[in-house]
Amino acid sequence: MSGSPESALQADSTSEAARPLWSRGLFLCWVKIGVVKTFEFDGGTPAEFVERVQDVLVERGLADHVNLHCEGDELVVGFKWMGSSELRYRISENDAGFRAEPSGERISPFHSPFRQQFEDRFEKVVDAVGARVV
Repeated sequence: MSGSPESALQADSTSEAARPLWSRGLFLCWVKIGVVKTFEFDGGTPAEFVERVQDVLVERGLADHVNLHCEGDELVVGFKWMGSSELRYRISENDAGFRAEPSGERISPFHSPFRQQFEDRFEKVVDAVGARVV
């Protein structure tokens, strides 16, 4: 497999496991991947949600490493520090706001050991702006 270590993680969604493959065969092991959760936001549009989350990230000193933005009908959460990872959520708008369901991910092998901490902190930020994990 060619490419950078950041693109080398291949997720097996049926077993919730991931297998990082370093292009030179130097790094090969199984890593347990958590389940990214769906969340709902009834306080406005996806753009308003992004703005509120960005404000919380700045307040908590996380804006240099974490960002959230919209790409078409998806929310994209990016994490950069010794590699880069990305979580994608498909947006389904409703009368009160929207629902965001996991639609894809790319996790750096360097971030795999910290995956649960990252998800826990992201859930706290989502909660801080009035969204709820479902």
